Amino acid sequence: MSWRAKPPVELPDRRAAWRWWWQSVDHMALLPMLARLPEPVAYAASAWRGSWSCRLGRDWAELSVGQVYVAERTAQAMRLMFPKATPQQVANWVRERYQTVAFEELEARWIARGAWADAAVHRWQLPDVARPLQTLAGRGLVVVQAHFNNPLVGCMGLARASGKRVLVTMSSITDHHQVHPAVSAHFREKYAAALPWLNGGGFVDTDRAGGLRRLYRGLAAGDWVVVMADLPPAPGQDGVCVPWLGERRWLAEGAVRLARQTGSPLASLGVWRDAPGEWRWHLGDLRHLDEGGDGERAIADVYAGLGEAIRQAPGHWWAAHLLPEMRCGDTDLGVAETAATART
Repeated sequence: MSWRAKPPVELPDRRAAWRWWWQSVDHMALLPMLARLPEPVAYAASAWRGSWSCRLGRDWAELSVGQVYVAERTAQAMRLMFPKATPQQVANWVRERYQTVAFEELEARWIARGAWADAAVHRWQLPDVARPLQTLAGRGLVVVQAHFNNPLVGCMGLARASGKRVLVTMSSITDHHQVHPAVSAHFREKYAAALPWLNGGGFVDTDRAGGLRRLYRGLAAGDWVVVMADLPPAPGQDGVCVPWLGERRWLAEGAVRLARQTGSPLASLGVWRDAPGEWRWHLGDLRHLDEGGDGERAIADVYAGLGEAIRQAPGHWWAAHLLPEMRCGDTDLGVAETAATART
């Protein structure tokens, strides 16, 4: 990896090219330096780094295209979810969104360095999977997760608690030629270092040939598959309309399709960092899509689990800027979403 990486020609101007190049310093010098600090100091410094990223519009996705848009769209999403929120509340959530990404990047460096050995996870409050394991009796499970807090740590803890082989869906968008090589390397390194935690499982790019087949084979063999389920469908792909976060939302159908075609149940997964080094997980109830007709109630219940976590800490959801793209047009909330909204 070179400090002299050349900005992509698609960037709109020299200022965008300079902002793109500065990721060399950020990811090759600043981030590794922060990862060597004591945990409390590292988190405090990362909060500062996230605040500056918010102020300057420095998410890697917006730097890759040379447009500042994530903060504005995140604010729009927060107003959609919380119409009565004050401007200051919305601004706080937007800042927290960038800080959460900064924390996730810091933790990714620790994962890549192998800093989380067995001795370092004694404060992890892992989910109780005894009952799900008994209920499944060797069958596969489709776990839906959001881009909330640190989903990779969520997968690692789920595998550790269950002992099951865990397959995780991923995207190769971070290897796009407009993404800075230091950012691409950052993602590859954290995935490679997390791989041993997955009990022989792995990361599966469903856009590549054979990706879906691997997931189907895994579920048939009793593996657990984690799907990042809080995204709209990719252009040209089918979606599913789910009552979620106040309206019916148009979401990628990957998790639902896997469950329907394999007969596997669905469950939601959330992960929280309560303090430096202290993590806790929650695995939702297993829901089967054959529980009444087309499984709409079961799907709504599972996605309600994701929505409930997001409503508790909306600034920790770093895919919020995609919410405005998800509306189905039907405002019927559905029983499960209404109940989740009432609880929060």
